[in-house]
Amino acid sequence: MILRGGFKQRFSSALDTLEALYFFSHSLEGQASIDIGRFRLAADNLPRSAKAGLLDSIESNIRLLRDHYGAIARNSKFVQLFAEAKAEKLLYLPKELIDKHLFKHYEKVFTRWPNMRLHAYVPFDGANKKSLNWVFELEASHIGDATRHLEHAQKIFSTLAEGKEVPRQIRQSYRTSVSACIMSIFSFLESYVNGLAYDCFTTSHDELSLADHDLLSEWDSTKKRQRFVSFEVKLFKYPRIVGEAINVKLDLSGCKPAHFITAEGKAIRDALTHSSPYVDPKSGDYEKAARILYLTHLDAEQLYVAAVDYAIEVETVLHQDPRQTAPWLYTEGGGEALSTALKQTVIAQPTYFIFP
Repeated sequence: MILRGGFKQRFSSALDTLEALYFFSHSLEGQASIDIGRFRLAADNLPRSAKAGLLDSIESNIRLLRDHYGAIARNSKFVQLFAEAKAEKLLYLPKELIDKHLFKHYEKVFTRWPNMRLHAYVPFDGANKKSLNWVFELEASHIGDATRHLEHAQKIFSTLAEGKEVPRQIRQSYRTSVSACIMSIFSFLESYVNGLAYDCFTTSHDELSLADHDLLSEWDSTKKRQRFVSFEVKLFKYPRIVGEAINVKLDLSGCKPAHFITAEGKAIRDALTHSSPYVDPKSGDYEKAARILYLTHLDAEQLYVAAVDYAIEVETVLHQDPRQTAPWLYTEGGGEALSTALKQTVIAQPTYFIFP
């Protein structure tokens, strides 16, 4: 080993690389963290002959880590990303980037990795150099929000006595929770079908017909401009296209939850999103305003059940084991468990509130 000219830089670079690889493999805790700190102290206190042997050991560990996790990027790239994580405090890396440019075997970090969405994000706590050991999935975030808002609305309603005056603050909190639940459900559904579309578009791009390519990407190839796709079309057609890409037939034309979502559910969502006091010319009613005025947690419950049942039906056909591909549908107290409980429980319709 050459000890002159650049040895100190080589030693420092090797330590930076080892620390970065430990960090991105979620191993920079416990003994690994202690060892890195000890090695840095050794750089100043050990004689050069001893540091040469230590450098060999560090570089050997780097090779072992790279081989174990199938590292793709150069060592300098991991060091650069680690510096960004420390500067940003919290760094999110998309699964797609990790698979393409960083590691081939990230299933050794997360056993569910092969079943995770391509558009999932892995957070890295650069501020504390700690492993968070979780993955951010848009669908999980939104269905979690919907569950919490619904539980809050149910809790408030359980304390109310029918026909009694409801304090304004409680009434507002109740309505806020119901509205937030419904909007979170639609955010979940949008993220779910758009996520299916993105992953299919990315992995099967060259095999897609031009029509399906444009539909999934909301693009008009002829006019070279964006062309938005309606929510209804996404709900029924996106899963079908994804199924065709993997040779699985999926026909949702008879899916009752999907029809409920695009009819009654969307009417409620539109009333909340595009509120209007105008009279509906067909019915002659103040339709949108009335939907908001008489909105209760039962509306949210029905929509929650439909959304969960829809996603489970699609996942079961496309992936066979939705507990692996969509575990956020099977969380304790939420998802399928809550949907099943709601279908088995009859809650009296709140007839009216007496407003102060």
